[in-house]
Parts: sequence; C-alpha cells; structure tokens
Amino acid sequence: MQISDRGGRIGGQAMFDLLIIAKEQERKGESIIHLELGEPAAPPPSEVVRATKEAIERGKVGYTPPAGIHELREAIAELMSDVGFGFAVDIDDIAVVTANLSLFQLLSILCDPGEKVATFCPFFPTYSLAIAYAQATPHVVDLDPNNGFKLTIENVREALDSGAKVIIVNSCNNPTGVVYDDEVLLYLFCEAKKLGVWVISDSTYEFLRYKNNFCCSESHKLQAHENVVHLYSFSKLFNVPGYRLGFIVCADKGLMSKMIASNSALISCHSEFTQLGVLAGIPELRPFAANQARYYSNVVAEIGVAWPTLLDCIEAEPSSGFYLFLPIHYMIKGLT
Repeated sequence: MQISDRGGRIGGQAMFDLLIIAKEQERKGESIIHLELGEPAAPPPSEVVRATKEAIERGKVGYTPPAGIHELREAIAELMSDVGFGFAVDIDDIAVVTANLSLFQLLSILCDPGEKVATFCPFFPTYSLAIAYAQATPHVVDLDPNNGFKLTIENVREALDSGAKVIIVNSCNNPTGVVYDDEVLLYLFCEAKKLGVWVISDSTYEFLRYKNNFCCSESHKLQAHENVVHLYSFSKLFNVPGYRLGFIVCADKGLMSKMIASNSALISCHSEFTQLGVLAGIPELRPFAANQARYYSNVVAEIGVAWPTLLDCIEAEPSSGFYLFLPIHYMIKGLT
C-alpha cells in the first residue's frame, strides 16, 4: 500500500539506528562503548530522582495541563528572569515541551510549505528532519572550519539574505561545542527583528558553558523580542534524556497559544511525575550544571594531556557540553 507524501518525509534519527545495532551486539555478549547518542554519563541530581519516585508513589500519574504544570512553569519563569534575560519572564512566556518534537511543532507552526529555514552548519541533524516534515525549504550556511566553526556577521548576513522565514541558531553548538560570539548573536537577533524573521535559538547546552556559566549577555536581553523562541532541554541539564522534557521561552502570545494547542493535540500532556521531578531540581540547576560543565572541561583537558594528537586535529575547540568534533578523514587514517 502507498503512504502519503507527508509520511514519506518522515525520517528517523541516524544515531538511533546505530543504537539499535549496538544494543543487538550487546545482546550477543559484546562489550560496547556508546558514542552514538549525546547521553550524559553522570547520574541526575538526587533531588530529581527522589521527587520523581515520591510523585509516582503518591499516584501522580494522571493528566496535566498541556502547557505544563503551573508550579514548574512558574519556577522556570523565575529562573530565567534571575539569570539575565533582560526582562521579567512571565509564566505565560513559558511552555513545557517534549524535547526534539518541539522543533517539528515550531516549524509546522511558523512555516508554510516551501518557505525557507536557514541553519548554520555543523548543526544537530534533527533540524533537517524537522524542516523536511514541515515541507519547508532548507538553506544551509556553512561555517568555516579554519575559523573554528564560529558564527560570523557574514554567515548571519547570508542567512538573512536567503529570504528565510525562520533561522535556527545553536549556541552552545551541537556537535562542535563552540560558543558563538555575543556581538554576532546580537546582530542576528536585531537584524532578524527588523526583517520580521523568526529565530529559534536552541540553547540546550547554554548552562553547560565551561566559562561564564549561563552568560547573562546583551544578546539574551533581546529575547524580549517576540520573534525569538528560546529552546531548552532538561535532558542535558539534569542528565535525564529519557524524561523527554524541555521548555521554550517566547514573548509572542500567539505562538505560545499555538504551541500549547499543538501539545494538546499531539501528546495531550507531559507526565506529572517527571515534571515534579525536574521541579525539585530547579533550585539546584545552576550549581549542578556548573559542576557538570567543570567536569566536561576537565575531561577535555585530560584528553589533551593523554592524547595530544587527538586535540591537535580538532578544528573546533569545545567551550561547552560534552562533544569533540573530529574530522572524519582523521578517523579514516586509523585513529585508535
């Protein structure tokens, strides 16, 4: 039987294809080192684990509002106001979302078929899947490896000049770990606002900077602009990727209304026990994330000491998260 064109545009994430193969090998008794997924090795904060367990024991397994439970949204709004967004984030500026699915939701809400979505390469591969599903047209701006894959004014100008309806920017970057310069992000947000272009700012690793943990920068003050959607994930903040919880911050009430309606239609709601779990961790989020960032930074430094030729070949020096972006040609030459 024939499926629809829309169904044909659905593509899976390649890292999960690798995970399936790896798990099959493990079932056969082989020892596997998993590098296919960005899965933190450290456990979640004890507060998150304890609160999740207690919530289940108390029967907190029913339906919840599609925007997320009030207490969690309120705590997130207070957190984001405190870290320097440049404006008082209100609970109505917050929606709890389901990790990767939120990209599909946002592009489906913001783009009509054929409209352009600009990305800066290297980028998280799921962007391409979400763009394709939304029937949008991708415009890829390649960043220069000789510049350490840093975003430049020229790169931003190319994205804006492409006629894109939406620009996706990811700083701190997955997969390079590069943190883009604040003045360049400031230029992007300002110019996009002038042109009426939406910006999805994927900030999954923002709290995991090696320096200036959650930089209260001038660019963040522009999050008050209604054309910017800021996206976060508890997966990497609290080391709970299986919870599939994140949140968006946006001052545009129309978009937020449609995002909540999309939650209601697609997933109904998020589990209450996972939301109560991450809620318990919010007071410790900043120190916990700062400790995680120090750990990742130390690991990179230790690799440099133990394996200096490895870091010598890396074209992008990581400044956040837990990724090393290795040139494939170096791997092919026999890196072991």
